[in-house]
Amino acid sequence: MTLEQLNIKYSLVDRQKHFEIIDFFDANSLIIQNLDENKDTDTLTTKMCILSDFAYALAQSGQSTKAIPFLKDSIKLQEQHPTFIDNKNKSKNYESLLFELGRAFHQTKNIDDSIMVFERLIHLAPDNEGYKTWILGTRNHKRNRIIRFLYLSFTIWLFIGVLFLKQFPSPIDLIYKLLGLTLFAVWTALEIINFLTKRKYARKNYAPQHKI
Repeated sequence: MTLEQLNIKYSLVDRQKHFEIIDFFDANSLIIQNLDENKDTDTLTTKMCILSDFAYALAQSGQSTKAIPFLKDSIKLQEQHPTFIDNKNKSKNYESLLFELGRAFHQTKNIDDSIMVFERLIHLAPDNEGYKTWILGTRNHKRNRIIRFLYLSFTIWLFIGVLFLKQFPSPIDLIYKLLGLTLFAVWTALEIINFLTKRKYARKNYAPQHKI
């Protein structure tokens, strides 16, 4: 199949319907992935457009794990395109692919990777309050898990203290109290960090639209 034939065939796909894009890519995946993006700009553009639409469709369909490698590849193709440098800050497609990659990383518990992507988005669009909200949630994710553990531990500590504290010998009593103070101090410190992080970032929500 020639490049022109592939473009004509893809032009018949309703690109507002994610399942049609996914079906088209699955039926022509070998042809699309074997396109040599280094051959010329037309080949690069075709591969970039189809792969970007497919990656976005996967992410929007909730197939985060499958979408991640295709999102990475489509972002690289966008960055490789001759028009990228001049249009980097204006390209909503590039921005939306980064957003979906960050969201996919977050949904698959790749928290550190998600933070890196949202840092890139904040650098790309520093006035976008939604990205700050996303990175707020991502940064607080690990701390919130620790806080939940500390809350449970402190509750158990209080329960044991109420029932058995008077029965403890003095050395164990001292260790027990120090343990409680440590749990409370770490818990409080993490809550303060979360509060300061929330103050740093706004609370609006926004997701860019992929123009297809």
